[in-house]
Amino acid sequence: MSSRSPSPVDRRFWIGYWVLLFLITHVPVPAQAGLPLRGGDKVIHFVGYALLAYLGGRACGSENAKRRRRVLIAWAGVYLAYGALDEWLQSFVGRTASAGDWLADAAGVVLCTLWLVGRRSSSGNPRLLRSRSREV
Repeated sequence: MSSRSPSPVDRRFWIGYWVLLFLITHVPVPAQAGLPLRGGDKVIHFVGYALLAYLGGRACGSENAKRRRRVLIAWAGVYLAYGALDEWLQSFVGRTASAGDWLADAAGVVLCTLWLVGRRSSSGNPRLLRSRSREV
């Protein structure tokens, strides 16, 4: 991801997606409704939260790579907490709260955040976290 400033469109899209994600996860689902693939809902949870982390990463620009890493990691913590809250809140609208669903949410957030932190900027400067072995 380049070290550009985020556009207001990026922020609006991120917030709009987050609101849409909330609305979709709080619509009651009929008992007979199901996905044709076993575990397909976990894929949906993974992709949904990975996309949330990606859009959030686009929305939080920073010229400073260290600051950007800290911001991305802090937001990942927010998404993880939100995912747990989201699962709990679903029990109030006739849906089922599931630790497996939260784990899929968490996997999407963590993998996307690691990818965002590890990307190189368009100028070719690495944004990888330095390993201790290189510092010694």
